Amino acid sequence: TPIISKVPVDREKRSVINELAFRLFKEQAEKGEKISAVRLKELSIAVTKYIERLNYNIPEITSLTENEFEESIELGNSLSSFFLSKDLQKLVFWPSFKGCGSIQSCQGDIILDDTIVEVKAGDRRFGINDIRQILTYLALNFSSQQYELNNVELINPRTGLSFAAPVKTIVEECSGRLPADVFLDIIEFISSEVGSN
Repeated sequence: TPIISKVPVDREKRSVINELAFRLFKEQAEKGEKISAVRLKELSIAVTKYIERLNYNIPEITSLTENEFEESIELGNSLSSFFLSKDLQKLVFWPSFKGCGSIQSCQGDIILDDTIVEVKAGDRRFGINDIRQILTYLALNFSSQQYELNNVELINPRTGLSFAAPVKTIVEECSGRLPADVFLDIIEFISSEVGSN
C-alpha cells in the first residue's frame, strides 16, 4: 500500500524521514526486536546530524513531529514487506565498494545473496539515475571482485513499487554489450579521469 506523506514535502525533512525508516528497518532486521521510543529518538537525532553534514548549506533541520515519526515507522515496516522474514538475518546492510580511479569507496544499501538491493523512497518512479548508480556499484565490484552479484533489485517502500532483473539483462538491454565489456569501459574511463588531472 502506498504511504502518503502526512506533512508538506520538504527535501531535507523527507531525507531524514526516509533515512530514519531505513535505519529502523536495519536495526529491526539485525536485532529481531521492536525499536523502543528512546532508541527511535536516538536514531532520529543521529540521522538529522547525518543529513545536515551531507549539505552544509541547509538551515538546521527541526526535530521530527509525531506524524513524521509515524511516517518513518510506516516506511520501515513497508521495507520489511519486500523481504521474507527468514531472509532478514541474511541481509548485508551498507555493503562497501572499494573505490577506483576518480570514484571513492562508497556504500550500497543492501546485498541479499547474489542480489544488490537499492532502496528509493521518493514519490517518483525508478529512473535512469537509479540504474547508473547500480551500474557504478557493479563496475566497482567488477574491479575489486568483493561480492558475487548476479541480480539487481530496486524497491520503493513509499509507493510499493519494485523492479528486479539479472545484471546481464540490464546491461545488455541498456548497451547491447556484455557486462564485462561495459564494466571494463567504465573502469578505464574513471581511471583515465584521475590520470588527466
